[in-house]
Amino acid sequence: LAFASRSGSDGAEVEMAMTVPADLRRGLFKLIATEAKDSSPPSFVPSDAISFSRWRIDGQKFWDTLEATIGEMTGGTISTFFIAPINEAGKQKDPNFDLRRSVIGNLGDDVVSYQKAPRGVTLEALNAQPALTLIGTANGEQLIQSLRTLVAALGSNPMLAGAAGNLEFKEREFLGKKIHSLPLPAAEGAEAAERNVMFCASGGFLAISLDAAILEEYLRSGETKPKPLSATPGLANAAEKVGGMATGLFGFQNDLENMRVLYELAKANEDLLATVMAASPLAESLPPEERQKALNEWVDFSLLPSFDRISKYFGISVYGGRMSADGYSMKIFTPIPTGMR
Repeated sequence: LAFASRSGSDGAEVEMAMTVPADLRRGLFKLIATEAKDSSPPSFVPSDAISFSRWRIDGQKFWDTLEATIGEMTGGTISTFFIAPINEAGKQKDPNFDLRRSVIGNLGDDVVSYQKAPRGVTLEALNAQPALTLIGTANGEQLIQSLRTLVAALGSNPMLAGAAGNLEFKEREFLGKKIHSLPLPAAEGAEAAERNVMFCASGGFLAISLDAAILEEYLRSGETKPKPLSATPGLANAAEKVGGMATGLFGFQNDLENMRVLYELAKANEDLLATVMAASPLAESLPPEERQKALNEWVDFSLLPSFDRISKYFGISVYGGRMSADGYSMKIFTPIPTGMR
């Protein structure tokens, strides 16, 4: 394992390398194997995404490796205690259900995810930050139907019904596409609004999100092209520093906007430190009646200047991963922000 960091006139670079020859890879080192394919931001990823990643991993190979690894650890019992019961439960809802064929067999070799800025400056808004994950698939509708069968089967199992909460999918149409929604179980005693995980097959992907707006934006992108993230100034040049966008793993962070979110969140919430540290051993060591006051006295975020005063110190960061015959390497590069040049 090797680690190096460098600073230069164009920015800062961090590199990590693991030497694991191909014939010696097992377990984790086989799971993270990437295909040397296009990993650039697709045209539907909008320019206002504050983080992005694309991982060209073969879903079927990943499953085979995971199954083999767990099989080695458990003496080959994964099929008996996991796969067989799931298949049996699924067949009770659909005689043609088969986990490997219906679910695993529909996985592709592309995983794309991106996030947008929260819609507010509260912890609740941060927890509900718009995010979208897309999994490559040759038959997204068949994959969704298989997942619906699987959820229904597990929900009807007496041993699992309580945990599953007898959840049921709902459907609605948007621009001719079916959006399938599954309500998430609410925490005991929680009063928060119901949240749904939504699935939709479109453009060779299975799109998954907890946020309806970002999912609908993706579905509209086929007709209304957004300004693409790939056109971000400096992105292409920065990508070359981490091996380009064809190594199988590429990611992007808008450090400026990510820091703006955290900065404004801290300024707008005077109890932020106390809230974040409420369950920590340090907070629990303080008397309950003095806990919040004591933590708030440590830091007064309201005294921070406006973010515009420090924004010039932040720009973007990119990272890329590459698998070779010798091992695995990852590079992270942060160019000098435009305002600091």
